[in-house]
Amino acid sequence: MVFDEKEQTLLRKLINKYGDIPTEVMVAKSHLEAPWVKAKNGASLDYKYAFDVEDFDLEIEKNQKKKTEKSKTLLKKELAKSC
Repeated sequence: MVFDEKEQTLLRKLINKYGDIPTEVMVAKSHLEAPWVKAKNGASLDYKYAFDVEDFDLEIEKNQKKKTEKSKTLLKKELAKSC
């Protein structure tokens, strides 16, 4: 097993919280955080900055949930048309 039970639980929580956020939003946000900003170009991130990060803006999360719901609704409508 690659991940123990505690790690799997954490991964599930992260997926549930951030799974609907597009990659480009995640990348943009993470590159504004201390570990990335303080890293030298091409160097590994320093774990001493791991707790010097902010949680994702609730507004981003809220907007993404709205977009996801709209997409699901449109998909359901399209599927209904094809049946």
